[in-house]
Amino acid sequence: MNSRQHLLDSLTAHISLYYSQTHTRNPNPTLSPTIRPAVLRWFSSLSVHQRRAQLTTIDANFIAILLQMKEKIQSHGCGRFIILPDLAQNDDSTLPTLCYRKSEGLLARFSESNKAELAIHESVELFSSKEGERDGNGNGFPCLDATCVAEGLVEDVSRFVEIMDEITNGEFLRGGEDGEMAGEWVELGWLKDKGYYSLEEFFVNRMEVALRLAWLNCNSGKKRGVKLKEKLSAAGVAANLFWRKKGCVDWWEKLDDSLKKKVYCAYLGKAARSLVISALFSAAQFGGCHKEKLFFSSLDCVNSISDIVLRKLRELLMVISLDCTKFELLGDGSMDSLSKKVNEKHTANNRKKKGKNHNKKSNPIPRPRQDDSKPIEPAKGKGDEILCINNEDIRQSNKFDCKVPKQDLAQQNLSSADAMVVFFFP
Repeated sequence: MNSRQHLLDSLTAHISLYYSQTHTRNPNPTLSPTIRPAVLRWFSSLSVHQRRAQLTTIDANFIAILLQMKEKIQSHGCGRFIILPDLAQNDDSTLPTLCYRKSEGLLARFSESNKAELAIHESVELFSSKEGERDGNGNGFPCLDATCVAEGLVEDVSRFVEIMDEITNGEFLRGGEDGEMAGEWVELGWLKDKGYYSLEEFFVNRMEVALRLAWLNCNSGKKRGVKLKEKLSAAGVAANLFWRKKGCVDWWEKLDDSLKKKVYCAYLGKAARSLVISALFSAAQFGGCHKEKLFFSSLDCVNSISDIVLRKLRELLMVISLDCTKFELLGDGSMDSLSKKVNEKHTANNRKKKGKNHNKKSNPIPRPRQDDSKPIEPAKGKGDEILCINNEDIRQSNKFDCKVPKQDLAQQNLSSADAMVVFFFP
């Protein structure tokens, strides 16, 4: 880039910054003035997690662009972006072209000190909508294609609105028509006025679109076009996805701390080859791995070694939690009878392996081992059994993919503790 073009770009960026800080909101917005109060009243009436559910979105292309922005900032420094929806990145891509402009001097200092953008950056939580779905091929794990926000951002609606107003120059929920929400790459008026925008502004634009769609979906009755109806339906699917994800988190939180620690040690211990994972393993041993880090990927850690390992673990935990939920909903026997069935199945498998008929009833608690495994007493609770850690499995640190058994845990009538035994302590 020649010096003249660089000067023009820098001048344009500074004018845009000045305009954003001195811009006065239009007193006669195109949107009805009742939409903002109505949306905020509805949003305030929701619980914290209901608000998170309504702000959840599923869009693999959006997440891909978001991660491209993040990677560009990591490699080239603080900067701003603009997307060109009509121009694909290449012939084989469905993603729009992403343009980057590096921020220097005043622009960089302003961006780094912007507390509102920092709050948004720290609240972004990424995950996969395909977690827990068994496709049978066992190849890798689903990519990140969904996003929601942390509890801290929406627990106080007044603070949430202040943050959104600061980023949108006071235009939050004040502009745009309902029909605009049906587009693939919607840019609201306040985002267009900025020209080039930050990653956080790009994310807030999508948050406002998600909130508008959620509100429209909960206030049906108005005649809408086909594309908008599809978007409203997708908003409902995203909200349901959040509740499935939260169900897994709640299931995990109800488990005894000692059992969680054993899961961390059994799973992360197999992957503890690098310094990063060793530190993660050490933190898990002392209870340092929080649920937000375990079940969601943050912008700062996404696609790191530790994040990839935890994404594999959360995929497995989602499978177990879904099966345990099926058991709780469909099971009709007592825990004693269920444990008896598990023990009988275990005994039958041993008979098949040995090829002998045993007249004497075996006692599978503790489970017989052919190695030097040591039994570990679990915490008291549902499905109390003695867990056995296979020392050979722990030593094989290169095998940490933890493949899911083909059998459906719900069909085997397993409790949460039993499921942990099957998956992590075979």
